[in-house]
Amino acid sequence: MNRYPKPYRLLLALVWLAAALWLAGCGRAASQEVTATGLPNLAEASTRGVNNANRGLEKGQLAPDFAMQFPDGRRTRLSDWQGQPVVLNFWATWCAPCREEMPAFVDLFHERQEEGLMIVGVNAQETASQAAAFVDDFGITFPVVLDSRGEVQQLYSVRGLPTTVFIDREGRVVERWPGLLDRRALEESLAEIQ
Repeated sequence: MNRYPKPYRLLLALVWLAAALWLAGCGRAASQEVTATGLPNLAEASTRGVNNANRGLEKGQLAPDFAMQFPDGRRTRLSDWQGQPVVLNFWATWCAPCREEMPAFVDLFHERQEEGLMIVGVNAQETASQAAAFVDDFGITFPVVLDSRGEVQQLYSVRGLPTTVFIDREGRVVERWPGLLDRRALEESLAEIQ
């Protein structure tokens, strides 16, 4: 026989569940460093709680999904942009080719944002302050996610920087481009997903 009444046991179970979710990071806000940058387009990336069954990197497969949390508490997933062409650009502040190609990404986002183009910059395992300085230097207004644990890089098999992945409106991988992209090559690849 239970020594606690049923309502008490239910309340205790809810408290345990809330504690487990908190420990798993589900209720966590953006880190203090991300919040301190003051950049509304800088988010933290995670693959926790994202189901990537039947997704992959082969041409025509649904792109692997990941979650993003912005400093203001907004959360989104890559899959939320299905219906829009999406470009994922993996970069780091120390990467000279990343710096060389970034102005083309910034310009194309400004030119084609109204058409629904979404570019997401994925920073490779650097701090929020390092990424924020890069975002300011280049005037980046598209979402930038911090892949501080390398989860998204691993998910997308990124072996070198920069690496760019082009995803069509159905959320399928169209092209994966390791290395520097010039403006002409970037526009040609964009034509395939628009």
